[in-house]
Amino acid sequence: MRVSCPDDCLYLESGSDYQQKRLAVQFMPVRREFYRKLDELGGKKAVALFNLVEVVIFGYFQSRRDGQDAEIVAALQALRRTLSPLHVPAAPMPVFAEHLKKEYDTFKKQNPEDIADASSATEILDRAIAFVSRFSGTDFQSQRFLG
Repeated sequence: MRVSCPDDCLYLESGSDYQQKRLAVQFMPVRREFYRKLDELGGKKAVALFNLVEVVIFGYFQSRRDGQDAEIVAALQALRRTLSPLHVPAAPMPVFAEHLKKEYDTFKKQNPEDIADASSATEILDRAIAFVSRFSGTDFQSQRFLG
């Protein structure tokens, strides 16, 4: 049985609100543990890098319902490639990846002593990619991290 519901359906909205709250409850302890491990790995600079990434992610996707976790993983991978000492040819960066890179460069230029440098950022980004991928799950069009 299929029930059609318009985009402004109250039941649909409350259901998505419920799912978002449910995911937030699951996400908070996992996120807190990830930040603790980042602090152990690289201190405040490592934490600042991932915090910047989170702020940019949620600022960019806040009003977009079509965003997917795969876009975040692709952007993190692209940023990691640009910071790597090895040049790895790749396809042009997706739009969000370019936005994330620009925000990273701006923050790094304005606050060079407050954020991880390129030599340690690659390991931090590797961990961030794994963190987002793990929380996102295996669903092809997952939005769990963005939830």
